[in-house]
Order: sequence, then structure tokens, then C-alpha cells
Amino acid sequence: MKQRSDYIGILDGIRAYSILIVAGFHLWQQSWLQNLFPSNLLQFMGVRNFSLNWVPRTGYMFVDVMLLLSGFCLFLPYARQMTDPLAPEPDNLRTFFKKRAARILPSYYLCLLLYLIFWVRPSDYANVKQYLQDIFAHLTFTQTFWPESYIGTKFPTALWTLGVEMQFYLVFPLLARVFRRFPLVCWAVLSVLAQVYIVLFAHLPQGNAESLRINQLPAFLGVYANGMLCALFFCRLRIWREREWKKNRILPLAALMLLLFSGAAIVCMLNDGLSRAAIIQRWQVDYRFLFSAMVCVFIL
Repeated sequence: MKQRSDYIGILDGIRAYSILIVAGFHLWQQSWLQNLFPSNLLQFMGVRNFSLNWVPRTGYMFVDVMLLLSGFCLFLPYARQMTDPLAPEPDNLRTFFKKRAARILPSYYLCLLLYLIFWVRPSDYANVKQYLQDIFAHLTFTQTFWPESYIGTKFPTALWTLGVEMQFYLVFPLLARVFRRFPLVCWAVLSVLAQVYIVLFAHLPQGNAESLRINQLPAFLGVYANGMLCALFFCRLRIWREREWKKNRILPLAALMLLLFSGAAIVCMLNDGLSRAAIIQRWQVDYRFLFSAMVCVFIL
């Protein structure tokens, strides 16, 4: 099968790794298994055990990576048009929403239906009103609006990510048009809005974070903005690379060094988050933008 010229294979690998690491995080939540492996390799350094605890325990951060990839892939057709006028036009509004609906709605509503048939019962709730509200919130992708349908839901709690995605889909066509004309300004505005929302609504006085607010769409605007800007940089770099890559032998080495640096920075940030387990959600929202930006560097 001939591979599409616009296919970016590395994104599939990053998405697959993110899914596996998030699944590992939820498995750790249920089992509390510790990833502590005896190692003789580091004894000469005084290290008796080599710990990978940070891998599953910080896996929640890779939900942000999947949302980042969503912003990247959604804006990629626009970025190609900005760098190459001969590139295909992005989907029109009708086609865009049709594709998004076909991608998410069938499997999502099938999941809700199976839970309603086999698991979720009115008797699981304090009253019928809460039961109907939970169903309504999930049917309309608004489960992150209320604690009862986000934290106290009887449906799979991981479905909140699709709620955030669908909410972003509704505003994306407008954002894409503005971003296309004023990319840096739009990126800066979205990033600032996300940080202002986090400071005003996600922070708690005692140093923790509000569990509901940290995973609402406004708190992810900076992540989506980084993904969209990353797509634009990718398209510009690809054109530049085709002209300069073979001429300059230093560029591949520089790219490799940048890859290693960004990978090491990501690991260091995750370990830093693990060391602050008492206020882990506060660390999550405070470092969300920086973490997603470093993932962008890694992707590029």
C-alpha cells in the first residue's frame, strides 16, 4: 500500500505510547504495584535499586499529550496551507464536523449504551434527578461541568477526555481561522487565558488544586495552542529541511542533541512531579503548559 505523503508516522508512535502509559497509570491506581527493580548496574554509583515508579505514577500527564496531538493534527491542514499555497484546502465546516462525529460518536454512544444496560442503575444514585443528570451530561459531552457527572459518575470516568475534545471541536473552526491569520498572537492569547483560568479557578488557597477545574476545557487551551503552533513549526521546518539538511552535516547532530535534551527534560519534569505527590494536582496544572511545550520540542 502506498503511504500518503502527508502521513506523519512518529505521531502514531507517540499516541500509542501515551495510550499505554495512561492505561498503566490507571492499572497502578487499581493495583498499587510498585515498579522497583533490583539492579547491579548502578551499585558502583551507590544506587542499590533502579526505580521506574515515576512511569505509571505520572502517567496522567500523557492525557495532555493526546490532547496536544489533537491540536497538532487538527491544525495541520491549515499549517500546510500557510506554508504552501498549493497544498489542499482544509475541510469545510460541514465536512469537519461530519468527520469528527464519525470518529467519536458511534463508539462513544455504544459504550454509554452498554453501561446503561449492564452496569448503571437508578438505584446507584441518591435520586432519579442525579441519575438523569449523569446520563444527560454524558450524552451532551458536558460531564466536566458538574462534579456529580465528572467525579461521582457511574460511567467510566475516563470519558471526560472525550467531553473536552468535543467541546474543543465546537470552537476549533473559529480558532483555526484566527490562528491562521495571527498565529503568534492567537497562541499567546490562548496560553494566557489558560493560565489565568488556572490561577483564578483551579488553584486552592492551601496549595492544592480544584479537581474539577483542572480538567475543564479552558485549562487545556494552552496545550491545544502549543499543538497548533507545533504544527505550523513542523511545516515550516520541513520546507527548510528539504533545502538545508543535505548541505549541512551539523543539522542532524543538532536535531539529535535537541531530541535527547527534550527527552531528558520531560523525564526530569515527571520525576519532579512525583516528588511533590502531596500536591500532585497543583503541580499538574502549574506545569501543564511547560510540559506540553517540551513535548512539542521532542516531536519536532
